[in-house]
Amino acid sequence: MKTSSPRVTRLSRRARILLSVAGLVVVIALVAVALLAFDRPLLARLTGNLPGEAIVSPEGSSADWKFCAYQGLWNTCSWDSYCEADPRGSVIDVAYGVTGHWYTKYAITGGICCNDASIGYDPAYGQEKLCYMQPH
Repeated sequence: MKTSSPRVTRLSRRARILLSVAGLVVVIALVAVALLAFDRPLLARLTGNLPGEAIVSPEGSSADWKFCAYQGLWNTCSWDSYCEADPRGSVIDVAYGVTGHWYTKYAITGGICCNDASIGYDPAYGQEKLCYMQPH
């Protein structure tokens, strides 16, 4: 009696290369999606949804404030987490926090990083904060 064994087919070299390339493309796409999902400043710039174009007033103030930065993760300071006075060297006030929980640092010359360490206080522990500025 003859037993039949499962038939094993080997992929050609070209097919194996194509599968490897397709797998690599999927991995790159997943990494790009993950970066965009966690990097809201980049996502906002790509989608054109820039909060810096809206004028707001943090609570407790009648002055107009302009968005200037997102909180720097782990107390870092990069291009999207730095409030810079315009013109450079002028003096600004910076409001740091979230709705209902603001801390204002006054008379900052030039600019400041938007993070707990630079501001010197965490007005909303565990929440991601924003910075708004106005001329002093």
